[in-house]
Formats: sequence, structure tokens, C-alpha cells
Amino acid sequence: MDRSVAEAAQKKQIREETARSLTKNQIANDCFHSEDKPLMRRTQSSHLMWFFEKQIQRTHRQKKHQISALAFNATEKPQVVTQKHKPEDP
Repeated sequence: MDRSVAEAAQKKQIREETARSLTKNQIANDCFHSEDKPLMRRTQSSHLMWFFEKQIQRTHRQKKHQISALAFNATEKPQVVTQKHKPEDP
């Protein structure tokens, strides 16, 4: 009798813990994916704004380097290319 009561109590405890962990996971998923929570939506949008700002800065920096490289190449004097390897006549 004591054994069946202990097993029943253990099963009940396992069910409660499982339900509690499922509830926590569900709450976490709802917070992450939910559109009706303004705080989370604001956090995601601010992250997107940060991400796009970084992308804009990166592309601007790349274009600036390209422009400065073009300007540097334009100021260089053209080099005369000489043929280093003479063709061998058979």
C-alpha cells in the first residue's frame, strides 16, 4: 500500500514538474515570437535598427575605402609594362 502511494505521489510530482517546465518554455516562446507584446516588439525593432545601422556604416566605410583607393590609383603615374619573358624561337 505504501509503495503504490509513493509511486502515485512520484508520478504526480513528475507531471507537475513537466507541466511547469512546459509552461516556462511556452512563456519564453510566446515572449520571443509574440506580436502582441509591445515591449518585446520594441526590443526586436531596436535590435533591427541597430543591425541596419551597423550595415549602413559598414557599406559606407567600404565605399569610402573604394573611393580613396580609386583616387590613389588615379594619382599614380601610369607604369610602362615591359615584357619580362622573351619568346623563345625554336
